[in-house]
Amino acid sequence: MNKKIIMVTLGVLVLVMVIGYSIFSTNLKINGTANIASEWNIVFTKIEEVSKSSGVTVTDTPIASGTNATFNVDFKLPGDEIIYRITVENKGTLNAIIDNINAKASNSSAIEFAIEGLNVGDKLAKKTSATFDVKISYNSNTTSQPKDTKGTLTLDVTYVQDLGQSITPQPTIITNQYGIVSNGLEGYYDARINASNSTWSDLSGNGINGRVDGATLGNGYYSFDGNNDCVFLDEMNYPNVTLEVVFEVTANQAATVLGNLETGGYSLQHYSDNRMGLDIYVNGAYQLLHRTPLSLDKKYTMSINYNGFQSTMCVNGTCQETNVTGTLKYPSYNTVMAIGCNPVGSNKQHEYFNGKIYSARVYSRALTKEEMLSNQEKDMIDFNITK
Repeated sequence: MNKKIIMVTLGVLVLVMVIGYSIFSTNLKINGTANIASEWNIVFTKIEEVSKSSGVTVTDTPIASGTNATFNVDFKLPGDEIIYRITVENKGTLNAIIDNINAKASNSSAIEFAIEGLNVGDKLAKKTSATFDVKISYNSNTTSQPKDTKGTLTLDVTYVQDLGQSITPQPTIITNQYGIVSNGLEGYYDARINASNSTWSDLSGNGINGRVDGATLGNGYYSFDGNNDCVFLDEMNYPNVTLEVVFEVTANQAATVLGNLETGGYSLQHYSDNRMGLDIYVNGAYQLLHRTPLSLDKKYTMSINYNGFQSTMCVNGTCQETNVTGTLKYPSYNTVMAIGCNPVGSNKQHEYFNGKIYSARVYSRALTKEEMLSNQEKDMIDFNITK
């Protein structure tokens, strides 16, 4: 907004005469009234149930009031879901546009939230309304009673006046209290938080703590010597998957950074030519995907997914995609997921990693490229990673 300032200087004129003196002065008074004729008023006006699984119980009637929307449901079985449609209305006289969306999920990672039809850059003209959907589901990959049984979604949408400005459209990404994508997060390990020489605690809320075998806890990382160090997790077998690691390689040797390979499975793999990629068992054979070159003693954040027909790998904020259609075969002999070695069953075998691992995450779904880049942006800040 351009502001114009008007300054008025009042002077006093004094005339001095021999016979005496007189002072001439003028008092100026300015009176005025200004009113704002426009109105800014954007509110939620309705919540409708679109669909619901038979195992879902609505415990309270959904309420839309002002800028708040609340709903409470109970789930019975993994795979249960309910979808609500929320109406947002611009009752004011100013056109609006979404400038920012902050969506956070807390408590149980077994309860997932998805938001569809609400994106940064969406416009809402005066005296009009729009709708978006909120899907709440009980993660179908859950195989045991979750540690936390309550999930909460906090959605903060910022509208600003639409003055014709350009705002790049962005999908809504739901993160947890750590700023990491929450949906499908099965195991989350950060060596800066709740880590010890014996246990690498799971921050996802699922209680899949890592059993540390030989790896040494440093200042915000675990050091792996390339000989017999490993961190064992539980069985983590999913038809679609995302593996994410923040790491630093010390020596060029074939090694498993995060994986569960054994006549099946998948692994974020370091090859002896100092390249990283995805080793995955589909179409009856192992596929080696991506093979991106690395530098020794350099910190990286890497994300690799597989969704049944394509794999995307992102490294320090840059992504590439590879098509590979096929059904992923689960590993044999109940092989667990491991950090820093290639496991057999619940015991380490070979391909020991030589370097530092700062963080690791396992998802039971293929994250979108936008979600992986969101996680990497957070990693690059947290761990001081440069491109």
